[in-house]
Amino acid sequence: LIAPRTDQADLYGLKDPSIVRVDGKYHVFMTTAGKKGWGLAYSSFSNWAEAGKAPVVPLDKSAMGPGYRAAPQVFYFAPQKLWYLVYQGGDPLYSTTRTLDDPGSWSAPKPFFKTVPAIVKERTGQAEWLDFWTICDDRKCYLFFTDDQGKFFRSDTNIADFPNGFSAPVLVMKADKRDDLFEASNTYKVAGTDTYITLVEAMGPAGRYFRGWKSKALDGEWTPL
Repeated sequence: LIAPRTDQADLYGLKDPSIVRVDGKYHVFMTTAGKKGWGLAYSSFSNWAEAGKAPVVPLDKSAMGPGYRAAPQVFYFAPQKLWYLVYQGGDPLYSTTRTLDDPGSWSAPKPFFKTVPAIVKERTGQAEWLDFWTICDDRKCYLFFTDDQGKFFRSDTNIADFPNGFSAPVLVMKADKRDDLFEASNTYKVAGTDTYITLVEAMGPAGRYFRGWKSKALDGEWTPL
């Protein structure tokens, strides 16, 4: 659907899409993999038949700047009337804009945590966390992430305090084998129900695949599907 164009010889691939549809257009934020490492880019179009020809615009010319950026999640935070882009830059970072279709309008990166939490350093002494995902209920905003070591974590803050005030992360799930709970978690509310689902990438003999769990609350117990 979307691939590096012939004039983007420095890019190997485009991945990790986060997509919203606003005012009749799809807005796609993605990871770029290339000679300079990982970065972020943006594309937009009215229908998917146009996706392959739409410009793919790197976001490093915005105040977000160059450097290691990957695994974006875009969402609209209604209480502040702001668009948020959450991504990894080693630590969990976010940028904001009021103009979704202007790739140059994103703010400079800000971290969710002032220091790296102890729980993500306890295995090696180095930070092990990636693929950050934000979702809110009617009281709190939650930040989920994985560590490539079979663990799934959660942190939270009050809606009124977001994006500040996130609590020390807690361990939500742990797999016996790291390959069974690897990375790239996505968490959603199932529309019209009181059920949440989370999808986490795993690794098997035939390659990578997604496993799923469900819960009645974002801070509740997750049951395998």
